[in-house]
Amino acid sequence: MPKKQDIFNKIKELNASEQLAFSISCCERMLPRYHEFSTAEGWGDVKVLRNALDMLWSHLAGQEISKEKIEKMTSLVADQEPETEDFCSTNASRALDASAAIELTLQFADSKDESLCLDISSLAFDSVDMGIHEKADTGARTFNRDARVSEHELMQAEVSRQNEGILLAQKWNSGELTLDQLKKMHKE
Repeated sequence: MPKKQDIFNKIKELNASEQLAFSISCCERMLPRYHEFSTAEGWGDVKVLRNALDMLWSHLAGQEISKEKIEKMTSLVADQEPETEDFCSTNASRALDASAAIELTLQFADSKDESLCLDISSLAFDSVDMGIHEKADTGARTFNRDARVSEHELMQAEVSRQNEGILLAQKWNSGELTLDQLKKMHKE
């Protein structure tokens, strides 16, 4: 089973189009966390994030997007990022991870800066990490916490999903999958 560092190394081996496809896939998986937060708290507009992802899918399909349009959408997404201190729920942190990942993906679409793709992957891992800690009995048992989290079934599932995202991005880029098939796989 691959580990987080293995995922980071694989991301570095992808070309820019594959990295964008992978990043969008991470965002698609994180978007429901934002929706849960928005519904529970009555704050934020998930439609703005959905529009950003739709724009990114179109860009991946070959539609040119101006720097100005990316900057405007990035600003709109940033406006949807919750201040975690304003909410009692840990859902706010996961919503922040989701919206920040979309913002970083927009920046990546413009810059092709590989470090942004790695940050998106890290945000997805961080969001799962937070869920594990929320469910865990962290009382007096904090010994070897990082090892327990990395071995936790939810973290292993995230590693598997990111590994699958990498493989699907490569299959799409090689022509084995259409963009519609890729989108459908990530929205299910």
